[in-house]
Amino acid sequence: MPSVVAKWLGRCPGEQSQHELARYLKVLAEINHGYWEDHPAPISDINRAMHRAAGIAPLTGPTWREFDIPVEGRIVISGDVVRRGFDDERESDAELAERLRTAGLPIVSMEASSCCNISLSRCRLRGIDFIVFDPRRLYPGNDRLSLVFLSETGCPLLENITVEVQERGMFANPSDNDPGGIDCYLGAPTLRLRYMHEAFLDCLMAWIKWHFVDDLSYWRNAEWPDSPLYNDWFAAAAEKQGERDARDAAFARLCDEYTVECDTWIDRAERNFQSDGSA
Repeated sequence: MPSVVAKWLGRCPGEQSQHELARYLKVLAEINHGYWEDHPAPISDINRAMHRAAGIAPLTGPTWREFDIPVEGRIVISGDVVRRGFDDERESDAELAERLRTAGLPIVSMEASSCCNISLSRCRLRGIDFIVFDPRRLYPGNDRLSLVFLSETGCPLLENITVEVQERGMFANPSDNDPGGIDCYLGAPTLRLRYMHEAFLDCLMAWIKWHFVDDLSYWRNAEWPDSPLYNDWFAAAAEKQGERDARDAAFARLCDEYTVECDTWIDRAERNFQSDGSA
């Protein structure tokens, strides 16, 4: 099977809820970082060779970021952060552009991008993102799990919406036709996966929707895979343990599952791939 791109969009209106969600995700980000410290480069020979050929260095330094900061300068926001629907039911560029104009948002054009980009001069970012551990490191630059929320924009359409943060000089690639440059680019969150962490992400997103982001939308091959199963689990646990204890217990289970999956894939890479270079 090919890789899959998971996508999510949502709005978390309460600052307290945003902080609380970030507190949980920080725990997961620190667990994840420990794996990157031990395995900064791909384990398998073939993936190492591909990285060398592409000039991709081993991952060093922080693998996660925590935001609760004001941002000023030239901020460009992809209209996809508020686009309705995914894939076949995705809102068209024309429909999105009209909705942005109705909301009074300035639309800017960028090379190699859709016409539906929004320009701001200030905002606030709050939340957590991290580079998801994979001992193959298949998709550098498209491997970040982001639950960062945009606020203080002056526009209700953008307030408290999920974004993925790309700063100039770190992730942004300014156009040659844009001499002023972009200080911060905010896109719609996506994460590219291949087998590893797919079911985990489904469950994590269901947990986030149940407890923090009521209107969260999520797509991985289909809309909300296995969500009835997860929702039944959350409901039964809440009835038995109470909402807060059930939330904590479910998150602890998610962290345990994450470590099991990381360990399993490390073992698979070390046993099956490193010696013969197959993938």
